[in-house]
Amino acid sequence: MSLNTDTGDGWEREGENEWFFHTFSESQAYPLGINVLFFIMTH
Repeated sequence: MSLNTDTGDGWEREGENEWFFHTFSESQAYPLGINVLFFIMTH
């Protein structure tokens, strides 16, 4: 996702900081998680 973070941080830290949520969770972490689940369910 960015330096010193991973995809899980976008899901775990969403309530800690509004800026972090809008920057990483909404735009990167959730869409990636949805894509992974969609891929798993269709293959």
